[in-house]
Amino acid sequence: MGQVLIAELVAAEPRFIHHLRKDVNHWLQDDGEISPCMLFSSLTNFVLEDIAADHCYNYRKIFALVENYVACGEEVLRNAASTCFIENLQNVSAKIDPELWVHYLGDESRKFAQSWDRFTGVKTQGLYDGPC
Repeated sequence: MGQVLIAELVAAEPRFIHHLRKDVNHWLQDDGEISPCMLFSSLTNFVLEDIAADHCYNYRKIFALVENYVACGEEVLRNAASTCFIENLQNVSAKIDPELWVHYLGDESRKFAQSWDRFTGVKTQGLYDGPC
């Protein structure tokens, strides 16, 4: 599963492979696999570092792929995309302005993010303004 997910993530964002190569030693499991959650966590770090470096980049392909997993992926991928990508983005909203990424969320991803806000009692800035 990990190899297919890596291929799909890199196809959506070719620059991600360079970040993943730096991260791989942190995420590699004893059996040589990388869990979907760890891949999505690495993708979160990539997006956040890119935004923090003021790279004006269109993340639509990344978020469209995440939306696909959240909306209709098998359970392990749906959970990983939701909790290890979307939640991770929300959890650092004090450091990175969420308005730089919330407009990329698809409908199901937005619903998940809003449910996470309700659970945590937080209101992610820009999440309730509707998609662009």
